[in-house]
Amino acid sequence: MRSNHGVALPLLAVLFVVSGCSRGDDPAGAGVSADTAPPRPGIYRGTFPCADCPGIETTLWLRPDGTYFLGQTYLGDAGASGERYHGLGRWTWDAAAAALTLRGSGPERVFDAGPPGTLTLRSLSDLPHRLTREADLAPFTESLLLEGEYRTGDGGPFIRECRTGLVWRVAERGEHRRLRQQYASVPRDSPALASVRGRLVPGDGGTVIVIEELIRLEPAACP
Repeated sequence: MRSNHGVALPLLAVLFVVSGCSRGDDPAGAGVSADTAPPRPGIYRGTFPCADCPGIETTLWLRPDGTYFLGQTYLGDAGASGERYHGLGRWTWDAAAAALTLRGSGPERVFDAGPPGTLTLRSLSDLPHRLTREADLAPFTESLLLEGEYRTGDGGPFIRECRTGLVWRVAERGEHRRLRQQYASVPRDSPALASVRGRLVPGDGGTVIVIEELIRLEPAACP
């Protein structure tokens, strides 16, 4: 039985090849040659092959700010959804190699750019691990395991995610009441490190996070 509490995608780790090519630092693709265009930010989806299941539904959200969210669901018999994993971090584009690199949760992943709107994961497998960009830019609605500093103040409560530095306002629903109650016990002026499962949804003034499960809250800062 695979644990469903990790975000490192342990079963997939053996599939990924760490690239030794040079890497660019510009997610927007500045300096890209005329022959190779960088991937457009948006939602990319596909089903990866799986050694011990019918497939792995994969969703990659490339954000314009250079961060990404990755969601994967192992399919069971008859297409039923099984265990789910999530990762997040930052992406960079290497124009010379026409390659996208994800660095964050789990192993480093490298995708080769193919026809416009497609990305193919570099893998030891002979089977294609391909994602295709959705034209309708459907929102990313996966639940995510996140760790970040929780604070209150003007404008409402916020969480600053440790790995990416992204800041979201916390919606006043879900498990937020329990989170706020525990936050009251944190010493004054001390940061509070929260581990939560949450969902990003549209809200007033931008994206907000709905806390679906509070896993842990402790007086600490992001590592």
